[in-house]
Amino acid sequence: MNIFVELFEEYDRVSLYTIRKSNNRYSETEFFFREFSQNEKFRFEIDVILNVIEKFNEEGVLLRRLRPEGGNIFAIPITVSRLRLYLFIINSSVIVLGNGGEKKSRTYQEDANLNQVVLEIKEVAKQISRRIRSGEIQVLEKEIIGNLEFQCSIN
Repeated sequence: MNIFVELFEEYDRVSLYTIRKSNNRYSETEFFFREFSQNEKFRFEIDVILNVIEKFNEEGVLLRRLRPEGGNIFAIPITVSRLRLYLFIINSSVIVLGNGGEKKSRTYQEDANLNQVVLEIKEVAKQISRRIRSGEIQVLEKEIIGNLEFQCSIN
């Protein structure tokens, strides 16, 4: 399956990218917000997640606002929450948002859906890192330049 990394939102201090699978109209981040933002049960959690994203623009990417999930993979919010949105950090001005979901277990590894989301974002992070090292992709300030289409073997 082909996966594209594309600009999701650009702020003064930070650019947010997202992942879109070639067979989907919406990005993974859009799927997340479409699924959970209309559900009153998750209204508070969505507001917290949006607040963290807004803080990226005000303060830059601060690790204290993110829940570490291993390597450069993080989740928001860091607080106790029924929802998680997963992301990875390229630098202090570039973040790639993935998908997320309802937290129904102690760890994401114990939940098939969340584990799949994290495996996908880890795979994309690995491929982007490889292309940055090889020079196929460059990160200039808050912009990713280069081939942002990837083959992903994780379904």
